[in-house]
Amino acid sequence: MFSASPEEVAAAKVSMGVGYISGKDFEGLKKGIIILKEAAANEAYPPYYRAGAITYAAGIYPSSLDAAFAKRYIFSGDSPWGSFIKDGGMDVAVRLAYEWANSIFPTARASYNIALWYGNKLLEDSTPASQALSSEQRAVYANLFKTSLREGNSLLEVIVSRGTLSRDAKELAFLFQLRGVSHALDYELHKTFNSKNVAETSFKLALATLDEDPAISQAESTRGLRLFIDYYYAAFLAHLTVEQVEDRKTDARRLLGLILDEPNRNFPFFSYLKNLGAMPLEENSTAKENAKTLTRLEPRFRALLAGLGWKM
Repeated sequence: MFSASPEEVAAAKVSMGVGYISGKDFEGLKKGIIILKEAAANEAYPPYYRAGAITYAAGIYPSSLDAAFAKRYIFSGDSPWGSFIKDGGMDVAVRLAYEWANSIFPTARASYNIALWYGNKLLEDSTPASQALSSEQRAVYANLFKTSLREGNSLLEVIVSRGTLSRDAKELAFLFQLRGVSHALDYELHKTFNSKNVAETSFKLALATLDEDPAISQAESTRGLRLFIDYYYAAFLAHLTVEQVEDRKTDARRLLGLILDEPNRNFPFFSYLKNLGAMPLEENSTAKENAKTLTRLEPRFRALLAGLGWKM
């Protein structure tokens, strides 16, 4: 009688969990989180799958910014999930989850997200009016940003060289997006042209990866991911334009046009924008600044934000 190995069971369970959280059904989303948290807790499963389960569950909040949902269904129950929320806000809880994942098995997904957390804190602290970190804290955060970014890059290079995700274009595109956002942030912090070039190359690779297979590029779930890629790419180009590094207004507006012309406003991306606008001014300030920068280039995007409840 055939008996599946722990690796096969873990792979099937994580795949099932991801399938549920990728769907539209609210009950399915909750079920997917339960499955992923069970996989993360099972020490009989290979570390790779446990870490993957954690990153997929933790990643639900950054793509929605629905704090009430995340607190009730993700960062709840037995430790460590429930304990993460006690150490700070929701963004801290997400970072702790990614760090937990990397302590089990390092992944590009977790490493880039850890880098983004520390990098955004440094960017928020970069003006005299907003400085809250001590010089020692800034040095620690800068080192963690640098090492996490480097680790994410190394892990993604291995994935690409081995063709590990050759059959999962959406996951590979998402990782390219993460690399793009991370290097765009590095450019904002340090103004290194290497990071500027890596950021743009990464965004282009993310979009090209989705376009390789017409069946994938036209799928509804792909359209949902593409909205985020177009948005982050446009925000990067908008910053280059506003800071007078390069005039990329036309390219940024073209990407925004793809977002604005999307007829289905039920995609999570639009919920993300709505929830971002409803957050207190001191929370997610760099993300809000990205959105506001885009309104300087495209009046229709300003109208979209206003329609989602933003106070402009």
